Amino acid sequence: MISLFNVSKSYNDKIVLDIEYISFNTNELTAIIGSSGSGKTTLLNILGALEKPDRGKAIFSAYGEKYDINEHVNEYRARNVGFIFQDSNLINGLSATQNVEIGQYFAGISNIDADATLRIFGLQTGKQNSETLSGGEKQRVAIVRAISKNAKIILADEPSGNLDIQNAHRVFNSLRELKHNRAVIVVTHDESLAKQYADRIIRFSDGKIVSDERLNSQPEGIFDTKQVSYSCNELKPTAATSKKKAVFVISKNSIRTRFGRMLMVILVSAISLSSVVSVQNMNVAGRTVSDTVDRNYLETDLITLRYGSHPMGRGARAMDVSFVSEILQDFPTQDMVEHFSGTYYLSTERNSTSVDVKSVNINLFFENRVMSNDIKGSFINNHDEIIISYSGAMALFGTVDCVGEAVKVHDGSGNSVDAMICGVNFTEKPDRQIYTFVSATKMKELRGQQLKATTQCVIEIMRYETQQGIVPNNAIKASYASVVGNEEIIWGRLPEFNSGEVLISLGLLQYCISAFGVSDIADHLAFEEITKKEYGCIMNELAEIRICGVYHGDELEVRFEQRQIDMMTTPLPDQVDVYISNVQDGVRIVERINSSNLGLLAISEYNNLRLNVSLSLQFFKSALLVLGVLLGLTSLLMLYSLIKLTLHERQKEIAILKSLGASPIDILWVLLADNFFIATSAVCCSLIISYVLQFVLSSAFKELATAGLPFPLWLTITSGSFYCLILVLLTLSSVIKTAKCSPVSLLKD
Repeated sequence: MISLFNVSKSYNDKIVLDIEYISFNTNELTAIIGSSGSGKTTLLNILGALEKPDRGKAIFSAYGEKYDINEHVNEYRARNVGFIFQDSNLINGLSATQNVEIGQYFAGISNIDADATLRIFGLQTGKQNSETLSGGEKQRVAIVRAISKNAKIILADEPSGNLDIQNAHRVFNSLRELKHNRAVIVVTHDESLAKQYADRIIRFSDGKIVSDERLNSQPEGIFDTKQVSYSCNELKPTAATSKKKAVFVISKNSIRTRFGRMLMVILVSAISLSSVVSVQNMNVAGRTVSDTVDRNYLETDLITLRYGSHPMGRGARAMDVSFVSEILQDFPTQDMVEHFSGTYYLSTERNSTSVDVKSVNINLFFENRVMSNDIKGSFINNHDEIIISYSGAMALFGTVDCVGEAVKVHDGSGNSVDAMICGVNFTEKPDRQIYTFVSATKMKELRGQQLKATTQCVIEIMRYETQQGIVPNNAIKASYASVVGNEEIIWGRLPEFNSGEVLISLGLLQYCISAFGVSDIADHLAFEEITKKEYGCIMNELAEIRICGVYHGDELEVRFEQRQIDMMTTPLPDQVDVYISNVQDGVRIVERINSSNLGLLAISEYNNLRLNVSLSLQFFKSALLVLGVLLGLTSLLMLYSLIKLTLHERQKEIAILKSLGASPIDILWVLLADNFFIATSAVCCSLIISYVLQFVLSSAFKELATAGLPFPLWLTITSGSFYCLILVLLTLSSVIKTAKCSPVSLLKD
């Protein structure tokens, strides 16, 4: 069945085996005896392909197969040879049945009942863990493992060395019974057992065959073996997929026995992963806001446009809606509404309270938008109706049942308009505001009252600052602006119609002389100098004027034509709220307007939300990043140490698996399974931790909660995949060499 030709093996330049020719046949139990170091075990290792000879060949020939075993090592170990080691070499953590089945899996055998076979050999239950078996029971499990895998050659290395005499006879009797259609080769020190059970005895000395003796003994068995009948011809290998079962069983056993150590690595890795992923997710939140957010609630589609500060302290310079429409003609918009900034109040006959006014147009767009809030009542149907805030309703009436009640909207300076409550708004914005919705037309009416009550204006030499609506320090503030009448002219003349000319009082002239740097000349000469210059008058809107005359009066007064007064007292918004169709256009709109030379300032609520989220989370991002990196390095060091420790612990297990026919690839899968379990468990745990982190941060920072930040599922999976790749590379660098080692070298280490 197997023959050796010119085989030799040396260790440290010492020849331990030197054989010209020897063969072993079926239906024969061969005992190899000799002193320690005579080469017996080396011969057995070469016959089992556990190690290669320095020279020579080992030829297997049986049932139509013939090949050099060292050229088909895995197939030979898996299907044709079974080992019975001196200490049994069972895999700890597995039951007796599982140890037997592992050999069957690698051999591709599925039609042998391992439990039934174990019972024949005196083991009543195969569920018992291998560590709890006695020495004799372990050897019998090893025998069953060898024969249940359809091995044609049984190799036993001192199978009775650690057994009492009764169990020794049991083992040898079992081996003899198994010789039918097999070659059974046993290395032993016990010559009496060899003579009693062997058909052939080969004596070794100094690596050479001293004698080869054939016997005809037929000993009586200690227990009945008639029911044990194994013929190699009756056993047929099944599909090779059974190897996967072996890898699964071994990996599951390794994870179960080392779970405590793995758990610490899993937790550290999970915290590291979730920390880094959360930082990445928060960076995403700082750069973009999810499209799934409620734009009506967060107003992420809102862009406000205004000029710089108004000299009268009423916010930005007046805006022209038609001008804004022209600027935004390349971007689709849903609506624009005029906004009049200021502090506003609601009052009844008894109470008054300040409110946050939101100007709206009376149309379907704003109706859908406003009514998507928590509103009790109806939308504004005419300009005299308002939707009051919950806080305003409670302050004025002490109840929210106030629909139909009359109120005044006023600015605190005596200017007011009447309105009727048509609804109550309960929705609180992220900044804790609850809007009171008022039509833009109603707010324009109130601003008109403010302008008509304003008498102060500002004049300044028409230069760049004035053109931009900026008032220099030496500007002249006139205390009164009125219409030209029958004034007594001192110098100059009355204004011409539609000329933009104005009259100033003598008192104002004195201030102008000082302010405009002409104080060294007479009043009439100073007047001539002043009339040569263009001026800007800033009240409601910038207007170009010329001084055409001076009249008697000590006050700081300016007299305009009625047309000019009408223009300056016509309400113009100091801000335009633009609602765009696509929030993603907001960035481009803001960049275009703010980089232009129009003097406009564009503010995007979308960008504000992004900035608020980013700034709010800056500290936590830094802390989590440091934590993630430190724990990541720690987990890799822990994992590397675990790999090294596990490899050292599993060398014997790997040697057993290789002796059962496991290829280096199979060994790699077995060893990678541990780290695959660690990686997948770490990813799953990191998902849980990421969820907890997001919940905590969303509770602490309302901007993050309202930004619609998505749960980082794919980000975690992607980062986890990268982590798995690192683990695989780290594992491969450590285990490839081990996977290629011979079983003998692994057992020696």
